[in-house]
Amino acid sequence: MSERCLCEARRAIFTCAGGSNVGQLANATARELTAQGYGRMSCLAGITASIRGITASAQGADAIVSIDGCSLECCRKSLELCGLQPDVHVVITELGVKKSPDLSISEQELRSVVDAIKELM
Repeated sequence: MSERCLCEARRAIFTCAGGSNVGQLANATARELTAQGYGRMSCLAGITASIRGITASAQGADAIVSIDGCSLECCRKSLELCGLQPDVHVVITELGVKKSPDLSISEQELRSVVDAIKELM
């Protein structure tokens, strides 16, 4: 049976989803953008694992959005190592959110980041 990606979208959204508040905020932002119809959250792990269907979906997207929590830029770097160049790249700490090991996020932070990314799209 051939693996098929169910995440085909005109705008593919990838996040770092790291072990910090800003990583979790990146992930929540992608979910919210998907819910609002601004694109479709896609699987970064599938890209780095060279899953053909997921990679083909990303290559066929009209735009790739990379949302990183911090200046390590794990999402952007992972995409680029796999030959994908983000059209929009956001680092949440550059939007004024301070990184912490606490995994909780606030609704205010989520709204602020979502709005900032929507402006870039």
